[in-house]
Amino acid sequence: MLELRDNINQTLNASRIYLEKSMEEPGNPAFIAKSQELTSEAIHTLTMLCVTLYPAVVKDVGLKEGLREFVKEVQLISPLEVELSFKSGDPDALSAKDKLAVFRIIQDCIARLLKSPDVTIVVIEIEMPPGKIIITFLQDGPRLEFADPDSDISFSNIETRISSYKGTIQYRKEGAQEAAVIHLYIPASA
Repeated sequence: MLELRDNINQTLNASRIYLEKSMEEPGNPAFIAKSQELTSEAIHTLTMLCVTLYPAVVKDVGLKEGLREFVKEVQLISPLEVELSFKSGDPDALSAKDKLAVFRIIQDCIARLLKSPDVTIVVIEIEMPPGKIIITFLQDGPRLEFADPDSDISFSNIETRISSYKGTIQYRKEGAQEAAVIHLYIPASA
């Protein structure tokens, strides 16, 4: 946590320095552009920090309500329109570990979609046939990728979560929309 605070502080200080330089040299728009870039980076880091701290809600109010609250928060801090629906089954019947894994997978996917300026709408559907959880992300932009070497968002955690449930990711196109479908296989005891 201390490291994140220091990182945000350094980024904002660098932004301030560029802003001060732009006032000294008003004819050089590069300073303002760099200040804007750094400020956006700090805002994104703060957003992700707030989102990272969010899973306590899942423990307090359950997965279904926790996801609804998370979606509301995302829509307050971003232009991304998120629609969440539960098609079948009761997500709150899952074990605490499984609820957290599902929450984190959805959280990580939303974080990835927030980085894409081409995605403005995402529909998340959760289905729970016996022994399985199916999470579908349908969005109006490029397909949700889980491996992006140019991204600062690590997907090793999401890939680990999916593989720990012997899960799969399938992609399909629905008209102009791209869909990523994640299948997780949960133990019968859940």
